[in-house]
Amino acid sequence: MSVKVNGDKEILAYIEKKYGTAGRKKMESAAITKGGNVLKNNMYDAFYPYRDTGYTVTDMNLYGPNKKTGSNRAKLNWQGPHQRYKLMHLNEYGHFIRNGEFLSPRQTGLIENTTRASRDSYRKVIKEELEKRV
Repeated sequence: MSVKVNGDKEILAYIEKKYGTAGRKKMESAAITKGGNVLKNNMYDAFYPYRDTGYTVTDMNLYGPNKKTGSNRAKLNWQGPHQRYKLMHLNEYGHFIRNGEFLSPRQTGLIENTTRASRDSYRKVIKEELEKRV
C-alpha cells in the first residue's frame, strides 16, 4: 500500500482518517517530543562554550507536549534546583549594572538565535516522524 502525502496538514488529515483523533494526537505528541529533543540538544551545544558550573545546561527541561494554549506544543525552560530561569532572562536580553551602564553578556541572544537556527531541523524531524508512522 502506498500513499503520496505532501504537506504536514495532509499527513495529519490522513492519519486522523486512518487512525482516528486519539491516534493522531498520540502520533503528533510523539513527533513533537522528538522535535523538542532536537531543539534541546542544539541548546546544549550552544551553551557548552559558556558553561562555568554547568547549571544552565542541567536545569534545562523539555515539558510537553500539552494542549493548554490551543495547539499541541512542547515547552523548553530552565526550571530546576539551581533557579537558572532568573539568570537566563538577563543573559538573553542584557541588563543594567549598578553604575547605570548596559551590560550585554557574551551569550546575549543565544536562545533566540539557536531557536531560529533549529527551526528547519525541528520541522524536518516532525515531518519525518509523522511520515514514518503513516
